[in-house]
Amino acid sequence: MAKWISNDLFIIPKYKEGNLDTLNVYPYKLNKVSLNIDAWSSDKVLKSLKYSNFISSSDGAHFILANLDRKLF
Repeated sequence: MAKWISNDLFIIPKYKEGNLDTLNVYPYKLNKVSLNIDAWSSDKVLKSLKYSNFISSSDGAHFILANLDRKLF
C-alpha cells in the first residue's frame, strides 16, 4: 500500500510473520524544489507491526491496528 498525505508519502508493505499479518511503515518527504522524494530518518520507520484488525479512517490519513489474537497474550 502507498498513500500520499500532503507532501508525505507512506509506503506500507504487508507480509506474514508466522500466522500474523505484519506491516512496516516507511515515510518519505517530497522536496517541492528538486522534486526528489527523500526518506525520513530511520528512527521514524515503524517495523514489524503485528495485527489482526486494520481499521482506516474515511480520509485514509489515519489508521488503527488492533491485535486481538489470544495467542500473543
